[in-house]
Amino acid sequence: VTLEALLNYIETGSTEMYQPRVLTDAEKQELKESVEKEGGTIAFDADGTIRITGDGQTSIILHPDGSCSGTDADGKPFGFETKKEWPDSAFGKAVPKADFEIKMQVEDEDGLMLMFDNVTYEQAKAYGKQLSALFAVNPSEIDMKENGMYSYSGMNENGLLVEFSFMDSAQSKTCGLSVGKHEDDPGETSDVPGGQTGIPAELPPQFAFLSPDSSYSVYDADGYYSIEKAGATLAEAKEFTAKAVANGYEKRSENVYKNEDGSDAYIAVLTTETYEIHVMLNTIEPKLFVDLLEINNSGAQSPDGNDQWPTSGPLTRIPKPDFGTGFTIRDEGEVITASVSGAKESDFAPYMQRLKDAGFTLSPQYEDEDDMLYYEAHDKDGYDAYVNYVFGVFVVGVTTMPE
Repeated sequence: VTLEALLNYIETGSTEMYQPRVLTDAEKQELKESVEKEGGTIAFDADGTIRITGDGQTSIILHPDGSCSGTDADGKPFGFETKKEWPDSAFGKAVPKADFEIKMQVEDEDGLMLMFDNVTYEQAKAYGKQLSALFAVNPSEIDMKENGMYSYSGMNENGLLVEFSFMDSAQSKTCGLSVGKHEDDPGETSDVPGGQTGIPAELPPQFAFLSPDSSYSVYDADGYYSIEKAGATLAEAKEFTAKAVANGYEKRSENVYKNEDGSDAYIAVLTTETYEIHVMLNTIEPKLFVDLLEINNSGAQSPDGNDQWPTSGPLTRIPKPDFGTGFTIRDEGEVITASVSGAKESDFAPYMQRLKDAGFTLSPQYEDEDDMLYYEAHDKDGYDAYVNYVFGVFVVGVTTMPE
């Protein structure tokens, strides 16, 4: 019984690490030591309620029945109840009532979130079909029975957004529904590679040599910069690569291939000891992306992709790739990544399954569109891992610290 276990329960509703109950004296002492080690204080009510306070305005109240409340460091309240009845609120009435066992529900003025227990794939898919009849604007459905995955998302005519997901693996089963207000922020764009959100910006000095003309847009994507241009050509993509090489970048890889409709696709990766440039073009859209990243290396890299898989550290939490011709490992601070040379699209699904078998099944995210495949999930210890295949580049990664 540790603070980390309680936080995992509060954030995910999962009882894998902590089962709500009245703690024994030994468990209370164990939790007290864990909380005080992190600089917090703790108290226990006569009925078994746990009260924890931390820095600033942080506080947690956790009851034996599993309900909780509190405030985060910014003073924003959070919490959920363990009510088993379907919510009678406006959000609850906006979606079909599901005959599922409710494990957790959280609701505020912006939305409702429900977590369910004992749901089967067939029940999840049937409920997704009910949602699709009511939330038919911008629909997105993922149906991968062989991988134990189903999800549906969409909006209704009143602008309510619903997201429903089901995941069943050897390690755990999760099923959740959220419905809430959908609001676009006119000051931001989500049209940056990888689904990140960026804001318009100027190129930083270290990338000024690229100096795109006014037909290009530059975004600060909170961690890297991205240049993009709609209607770009293969020649323009190669021009970016040539500029990077002329300014001291090593061309680690460059691939030109044809899509099924005969259109061009292109990707190049260029690096120095400090920076990395990705040039990506797919003329199906057509759009050109150039990502500009700063690298935080823990050691020398092997340019031919033949680094040794570590025997300790975060990467040992995920499977070593047993395909391709080698891999290059990078320490990017919060994440350790391995770029797999010679990997193919057909390697994605087997490796995704190996991540699931290793326990990375909580809060899963999956994408399959155009030339991009992506899977990401947490394990029970709070570590986050992902596998990504985009335009011929295969990368796996894991966070260096639990969330």
